Amino acid sequence: MKIFSVSQIKDWERYSKNTQNISETDLIERAATACFQWLDKEKLLTRQFYIFCGKGNNGNDGLALGHILEKTGCSVSIIKINSDNIQSAIENFSHLNADDIIIDALFGTGLSRNLEGDFVWLIEKINTHKNVISIDIASGLFADEPTSGVAVKPAVTLTFESYKLAFLRPENESYTGKIHILNIGLNKEFYDSEPAKYSITEFGEMKDILRPRKSFSNKGNFGYAALFCGSKGMMGAAVLSTEGCLSVGPGKITTHVPEVGYTIIQSSAPEAMCVTSGENFISETGNLSKYTAIGLGCGIGINNDNKWLENILNYNVPLIIDADALNRIAQLKWQNKIPQGSIITPHPGEFKRLFQTEASIEAAMKKAEELGIYILLKGNFTLIACPDGFGYFNPTGNSGMAKGGMGDVLTGIITGLRAQGYDALQSCRLGAFLHGLSGDICAKEYSQEFMQARDVIKCMYKAWNTVKGS
Repeated sequence: MKIFSVSQIKDWERYSKNTQNISETDLIERAATACFQWLDKEKLLTRQFYIFCGKGNNGNDGLALGHILEKTGCSVSIIKINSDNIQSAIENFSHLNADDIIIDALFGTGLSRNLEGDFVWLIEKINTHKNVISIDIASGLFADEPTSGVAVKPAVTLTFESYKLAFLRPENESYTGKIHILNIGLNKEFYDSEPAKYSITEFGEMKDILRPRKSFSNKGNFGYAALFCGSKGMMGAAVLSTEGCLSVGPGKITTHVPEVGYTIIQSSAPEAMCVTSGENFISETGNLSKYTAIGLGCGIGINNDNKWLENILNYNVPLIIDADALNRIAQLKWQNKIPQGSIITPHPGEFKRLFQTEASIEAAMKKAEELGIYILLKGNFTLIACPDGFGYFNPTGNSGMAKGGMGDVLTGIITGLRAQGYDALQSCRLGAFLHGLSGDICAKEYSQEFMQARDVIKCMYKAWNTVKGS
């Protein structure tokens, strides 16, 4: 699903009006009707509605919805807001019951500056009520840019045609509620032809990426993955990364660990080969020429022996870099030594240490372009920032995956895909999607609280079959 900017959305609406020979009023009626139909489907029409309408198109959507509700016999109060009547509008809150519904139609996607004065007071008053529905976007949020001011905190956002970038920012979680995308019949030709800087991955795209395994294949046809991971006390990371890699089907895997981890890997993942160096920390790389992709960093710890890491960074092989490898690179200020085309998979804390700036959509996109690398910034709606300036959000996964070991599994998955010949972008998108989808399956079977990283690996076969059958 493409994510359009505010200006692109306006162009889309303009194009639709011209090609469909409809007016702005017709478009407003479509939006209002779609909202009414959603309220009807949710069996909410018996409630009392208070609709707060601003002066722009968002306010017109609210007015049109109010008129439809009135014609249907619903109980509705329409409050038209301007800078002169906010004080009197506040009086409506004294009549509200707990089950009444506030419709927020004050400010839409066109807002470009923080709200001030009495508008702040009004929104803070709205936020004291639990049943709030925002039309298109919560009033106070900027659609394209980060927001620093006050905004409505809805239980539900009814938006039109596609996600806004604002909905995918972690800091906006309180300002979106549950998002429902409503179709208002905008011209599909525009959507298909208009390029978008950002998009959200869909099932069909992942099915198209998959490479069928030919009947006369052998293990040599599916690549040779290497993992450099683990140290004393953190061999679990090596096990999880190895098992994650095995779950996506590379032909061969060798896991490089310190000597302390040899027995652990051999007993936990007998399908993988194991090479050791160093007693408690990895100290050597060995021959790298046979590998088609290398994943490194999971549980390697921090010590003073970094020659082996430098050797890998200087070797011409696809790299997937995570965890302590990123922390070491940050500590040594080796950011510019990361080879172009590499994949790094930081969580927000690792990103901050690596680039000395808070993790954000804009920061990840900037660094991906500057360094010519793929940055998979982990979190809800994981962002894959690409060196060509495009960004892809992953829709799968859940908060039950906010546990130790999940990132190790993901690193293994992406390494296994990259080793098989999937390109860097395909490996990131497919890896994140399968990892998150398996996590969603886990959450249903085990609960978000109980599920662990190894459960995600156990459910990977179901994720694969789901994508293949989509």
